[in-house]
Amino acid sequence: ALPMAQAALEQVEVARGVVHCFESGRLGPLRLVRSSHPSPAPDAAERGEELLALARSLGPEDVALCLVSGGGSSMLERPRPGVSLAQLGEESARLMRAGADIQTLNQRRRELSMIKGGGLSEAIRPAQVVNIIISDTPGAPLETVASGPTFPADHTFVAADHLTMRDAVLRAAPQLRPLDELLSGEARELGARLTSIEP
Repeated sequence: ALPMAQAALEQVEVARGVVHCFESGRLGPLRLVRSSHPSPAPDAAERGEELLALARSLGPEDVALCLVSGGGSSMLERPRPGVSLAQLGEESARLMRAGADIQTLNQRRRELSMIKGGGLSEAIRPAQVVNIIISDTPGAPLETVASGPTFPADHTFVAADHLTMRDAVLRAAPQLRPLDELLSGEARELGARLTSIEP
């Protein structure tokens, strides 16, 4: 999140904003909010409500530049009425323990959240929504990244995805071919398989 924010500040003029990351403080006009992963931080609901309030303060002449990457599902949260943050975290943990794929996990997260599944995009309107995405969901629609808080958008650009990652890994470690086969499967099993490969 921080490198994306830093790169954005170098390219465009930003009036204000929030970065949900592993630090707190400020980065120029941006407020850094300490978040957690893979479970939401104890104050995630309050921080999510603050972000929704900021989104609702935008007008039709404003542009919301939304930098979205993997991990955002747990780092940015505001449960729906009647759903507690603890319940949302427990449901996510249950699905992860059961080996649910990211599409299934994020679909359930969207159902329980006011931010995910386009909730943040809806709050931003009538301002313009521009997405820059780093996708961590191979073969899945971009709306699954961070459970799609800012879809639909007026414009969406992909900064990096699993193909970008694959090509970078193969340049650094060509012995990892065939990578598509090596990087398919349950993460707990995949890690052991990758660490067993001879350099």
